[in-house]
Amino acid sequence: LDSIARSVIYLNQGKQFSLLEKELVTEIFRRAQKDCKQLQPRQIAGLIWMGAKLGVRDKQLIGSLAHAACEKFQFMQPQEVANAAWGLARLKYRNERVFKVLSDTVTSRDLSNFSEQALANIAWSYGALRLTGHAALLQHIGSESAKRLNFMKAQEVANITWALGKLGVKQHTFLSALDNHLTSELLAKPEFSVQAMSNITWAMATLEARGYDSMLQCIGSQTASMITTLTPQQLSTLSWAFAKLGQKQYKYFNAMANMKDSQLNSFGAQNIANTTWALATLEMYENQQLYSRLAKIAEQKVKEILERPQHVANILWAFAKLGYSPEILFDRVAE
Repeated sequence: LDSIARSVIYLNQGKQFSLLEKELVTEIFRRAQKDCKQLQPRQIAGLIWMGAKLGVRDKQLIGSLAHAACEKFQFMQPQEVANAAWGLARLKYRNERVFKVLSDTVTSRDLSNFSEQALANIAWSYGALRLTGHAALLQHIGSESAKRLNFMKAQEVANITWALGKLGVKQHTFLSALDNHLTSELLAKPEFSVQAMSNITWAMATLEARGYDSMLQCIGSQTASMITTLTPQQLSTLSWAFAKLGQKQYKYFNAMANMKDSQLNSFGAQNIANTTWALATLEMYENQQLYSRLAKIAEQKVKEILERPQHVANILWAFAKLGYSPEILFDRVAE
């Protein structure tokens, strides 16, 4: 049954499942639920992974598999542990006991046998479920990952860094290695997406991890060269993160000032608030072109801005700090 289910998923990668195939896999899960305690560790991990791939929403079934896994994590191979963790996270199954046992299991092991993908998936799983209290696990994964950055894919690097930021774990060994690893040449490779760079920068800012200037300079320069491909969310996240870390990234902010109207006009209230706050926090008085353009956008979207008091406060404070007074905006807020 395990082999049949895996074959169905393998043959349908990127395709819609037929009704017959869905019925087949559903029946396999039903039978598995009846004999959860009899399943082998590999089968439990495989079923959880398949459940995530298929988007199974049967809470009772997933709960049965998760508790069965809890009893057998210690007997699972590294990839099986990672598959179970990733599957449960994708299914949004958040159970402190299950993930405590999983955390203790991984923390007690030599991680040299875990693949780079396995390390990244486990870290991502805890971050995605916001499972705090597992700093030892993240420290352990970070130490091992620091040795293998040259072998990691961009997404794996980004996922581990993002998880550290999400869970508030400063892993200095990993961050120092990352600072040396992320060169301009590496970031220019197609596999290093803007989203990966945005996630890494966000994590550094969330951790208030200062002193990693080499990496941030490279990210600032690379994103400046790709400015036309960035979404409003990515632009405002990077701006906020650079400001949080005290990084005056002139190339990046100058590139933003020269964006086309169509790209800047797509900014929402939060994007405007984050970006103006960043400019004021960094005291970038010289970039009047950018904040004057942002003021015009804010005037057009004042109704949306007024829906969130914090956006109003941040935007008005930022313009006042920059010594810039967009009268229409201030008048509308006063009214």
